[in-house]
This record gives sequence, C-alpha cells and structure tokens, in this order.
Amino acid sequence: MLLIGSLKRNLLLLKRYNNNKNIIGLFLLVIFCSSIFLINFSSIQDDKSTSNIVITPQNQPYLDVTNIVSSATSASKTQTLPQTTLSPTTNSKEVHKIFGDLINKIFKDFNPEIDNPYGNTFKEKDTSNKLTDKSLGSYTEKCPSPGYWEESISSQWGLLDYNNMQSAYLKVQDSVKSVIKEKQIKFLKYISNNIDYPGSKKYSGNGIVMVAGGKYSVLAYSVIKMIRSRGTTLPIEVLIPEDRETDAEFCSLLKSDLNGECIYLESIFDDSILSKYTFKGFQYKSLALMASSFENCLLLDADDYPLKNLDGIFENEAYTKNGLVLWPDFWRRTTHPFFYESAGIKVNTEKRVRNFIDSWSNMRSFIPTGENIPYHDFEGTLPDPSSETGQLMINKKHHWKTLLLSMYYNVYGPNLFYHLLSQYAAGQGDKDTFIAAAHVLDLPYYQVMSVPSLDGYHSKGKDESYRGVAYYQKDFREDYKVQKDLVSKMRNNELSFDEKSYSPVKFRDTYFRADLSKSHALFAHCNLPKFNPLDLAKNQEYMFEGKHFRGLNSKECLGDLDMEEEIIQSYYDIICGDTKNVFEWMVKKHDNIVCEYLTERLQLFKETPL
Repeated sequence: MLLIGSLKRNLLLLKRYNNNKNIIGLFLLVIFCSSIFLINFSSIQDDKSTSNIVITPQNQPYLDVTNIVSSATSASKTQTLPQTTLSPTTNSKEVHKIFGDLINKIFKDFNPEIDNPYGNTFKEKDTSNKLTDKSLGSYTEKCPSPGYWEESISSQWGLLDYNNMQSAYLKVQDSVKSVIKEKQIKFLKYISNNIDYPGSKKYSGNGIVMVAGGKYSVLAYSVIKMIRSRGTTLPIEVLIPEDRETDAEFCSLLKSDLNGECIYLESIFDDSILSKYTFKGFQYKSLALMASSFENCLLLDADDYPLKNLDGIFENEAYTKNGLVLWPDFWRRTTHPFFYESAGIKVNTEKRVRNFIDSWSNMRSFIPTGENIPYHDFEGTLPDPSSETGQLMINKKHHWKTLLLSMYYNVYGPNLFYHLLSQYAAGQGDKDTFIAAAHVLDLPYYQVMSVPSLDGYHSKGKDESYRGVAYYQKDFREDYKVQKDLVSKMRNNELSFDEKSYSPVKFRDTYFRADLSKSHALFAHCNLPKFNPLDLAKNQEYMFEGKHFRGLNSKECLGDLDMEEEIIQSYYDIICGDTKNVFEWMVKKHDNIVCEYLTERLQLFKETPL
C-alpha cells in the first residue's frame, strides 16, 4: 500500500506541475516511478521500525476515514511503533549538506521577493503603510473570524464564500501572482526530485520536541516537569535557537534529571549557513523538527501542558494511518483562493464535499438555493476548522516533504503565506502551514474534530467579564473512535436528515461539542497569560484586592491533576527551595517578591483543593 500510495501521489504531482506530454516526458515518468519503487522497497527493508505506517493519499481527510477503517484494525494489531530511541548514525557533513542546500535554495532560488501587504484600515507589524509593485496586495479590512455557533450560520458564514474570500479582505495584486506561483511550483518540483529523506543518518525512534531559549526555557521546564509527573518516559529534545550560554545550566539539568537534551541548529547547519541567514519566530518550530533526532515527533509549544501519559500515542491507528495529527482552533477557515491557485490546486466550486465539519451525513453535499456556500466546503480546499499547532504529531519519514514545504511557508510566512492562509483572521501565524503543506502534496492527515474546552475565570472587577486562561485540546484517540463510528453510521445510512431539521452546527454539537469530551482532555495550552513565575508575581496575576484565586477551575478536564499547583510547586522548588536555581539569570534565588507570591499561591491550593 505504501508503494502504491507513493506512486499515486507522485503521478498526481507530476500531472499537476508538468504539462509536457511528449515521448521524453513519458520516458522520464517511467524512470521516476521506477525509482520510487526502488526507494520504497529499500526503505521498507532498511527500516522495519515504521513499516506499519500506511499512507493513504487524500484530498478530503474526513472522507478518507472510510477508506482506512476496514483495514486499520488488523494492521495495527500485528505491528506497533517502537517506544525507545535509537541513536542515529549521524554523518554531520552529509546532514549539513542536505539542510544547507535546502536553505540556500529557499533563500536564493525560490525567493518570490514579495513585500508585506498594504494595510489600508489597520496597521500590524507585517503590513506596510504603502503599496509597491512588489506588495502582496492590500487589505480592505481584516477577515472576520466566524465561529462554530448556530447564529453564525446566517450572520457570518456567508462572509466566507468565494467572492468574499477572493476580494473582500485581502486583494492580491495581479502583478505578483505569476512570480509567487512560479517560485512555489519550482520549489515543489525541487523537493520532489532532489531532497532525499536522511533516514538513519539523522532520525530514528520516538520523542517530544520543543522550542525554548531564555524565558521560554522557564516555561518549558514546568511543562517537562509535568510530562514526567504524568509518567511519560518518551525522551525530550529542546531546541535552543541562540545564546546557549544563558541556558547552559537548564540544559545540564534537562540531561541529568529529566531524560532530555538541548539541541542546536549546528546539528543541521554549518557555520556558513548560520552566519549568512537569520531565523526567527515561527520558523523555529519547523527547524526544531528538522534538528531533532526523532523520526516520530510530538511537537509541543513551551506553554502547552500534557495532562496524561503520552507513551503510547505513536501506536494509535489515527497516527499510523496518516503520519500527521493536527488539532482544531475555534474558527472557520479563511484561506485566500489564490493560495490554491499558487500551488496548482484546482478547487471545484460546483462540488460541495462537506457542510462545515460534516463529511458523513446525506446533507454534506447539499447546496440550498440562494445561499452563499462557504468556500472551504468545496472539493480541493482545506477542511474546517482552522488548525491550532500548540501540539502536532508527525512522522518525518512519510511527511518529509510536508516538513520541507512547511519550512518554505514559514520562511515566507510574515510577508506572504500567513496572509494567504488566514487573511488576518484570528490567530494568524504558522498554525495552518503544516496542514497546508500536506494538503498541497496530497499526503494524508488526521484532523481532530472535538471542540477545545475553555478554562478561566470571571473578572472580579466591575464588568465581571470572562477571562480565558487555557484551552484544552482533546485526546485524538478518543476523537478517532467517534469518527470511525460516523463512518459506520454513514455506511448503514443512519445519517439521513431533511433540509428543515438539519443544521451543521447541531451535527457538530451532537458528536464533537466541547463538554462531551472534557474527560478526554490531553493538552492544556496556557497562553493568556503564560505561566512565567516572574511575570505572574510582578503583575499579581490571579489576585483581587490582595487575595489569591484560582485561574484554572475545570475539574472535568483536569481530572485528578491540580495543574496550577503542580506548575507553581515546580517553580517554588527551583527558585525558593533547595533545588539549584538554573534560572538565576532571570530571577535570583529566594527573590522576595517571587517567593512570597509562590508561597501564597501554594497556600491557596492547600486551602481550596480543586
């Protein structure tokens, strides 16, 4: 199946990006397909550890579940992914050449040289106050962020139809379209033909990957402590992008006490690359995946806390059948139609293949008369909802090209692809670059449908407004059971509705609403505010009129874990207790303000158990 899938995907890419139909073209195609056969046969023989991952090509991931359910169970029973980390046989010169050539090509040969779009009615750090010939385009306004609720159907979903997505928010200049398309398609051809997967020269085994450095190392420390307290034994690698001297003691502690290790860009780039190019922001997440030694990775943000033991996550068939697992954001997708055009993807606006997230019922393809259909319900588009990449699972062997293409999207994200993927709707950034890359390459991915749950508190001031502190992403393994059940119901014609009784939001609520899966919360992404002990103490967070209160209150999601207490205790031990303070550069040992704040919070947790 892997061989057939590889042949089909590469034939599709050749068809998409090559129009030459002469004899030479056919001859090269035969040679290409033959090489794919040999490469796949060789990789299967050489790497038994991941041979159970069966990649099923798809352009509509929800519908694809119907193709994999019948054969998934038997395959997963006989083979499982390894849970130990093997030491790759690293040839540093060869690895440096692979990644050095890639980065040189991205920055030189495939640079579309596009300027930030012009912001007509608003100003952001990645918009410009003037329109040039090289500007991506101009914003009339930020794209709205229609949510999941019932009233949004009539009031907001019509704002997401083709005409609005094309020109109501970001208007892409005609003068730059050809160069964007040319550079992207040339890059697609390049990674399809020239960048081989390094294999055991660089990658093997399973593990968790994070990006830290400086204040983010403080956050990462509390996340790693929680990972270990939950019983997870997977090794951890933390990318320190720069200034390794500041993090030297943290890295030493990570290695000696927490089964972890700091990694650096020097593992994939030599000095000539590091002195020539500057990396920043979201690019580090793609770079962390490239630099890590694991083949199967859970990529975690430094403020994303796993709530359960993670040791078995790479064995579940939702992962082994797709090689890429993504979690949802709160919003519908707002990708610009030109993104698909630039990647050579044809969108069929005559064929509806889903109704919001419903890809199973008889109403999934229903087009009511006189209504504007959201653009991302049509064949060829990315599925709803948009992604949230505080956590992401990826098999690098089978999504190698996805990783390379996502790197390209992130290098040219702030001036180009972030705008095309989101049009400045909520959460614009790298969040959709991974799913977009897999989609463009026609590689499979599993998208969790269970709605995240919010946790927080009502302000103690006059307005008593709700303040979200964390959102809980759900266990993809439990979500997969629900999607498999929907496939079964569809096959048995148990999902038939009439036009009057049907609502896509009600359908979502029946199977995936947040409160149905609270007990299956797997991650708590805490980014408002981040749990930095110095900032918490200085800003007197979670206090009102001198008294402390809890920020996280969802017993249903947290179960037996008092997450706030565990985080604060880990900080108290290292800053105020007997443990050596590896963050002395940020906060001194026994700092009065910080230690008093942490002590008072621990007393609160003792007096008011969750």
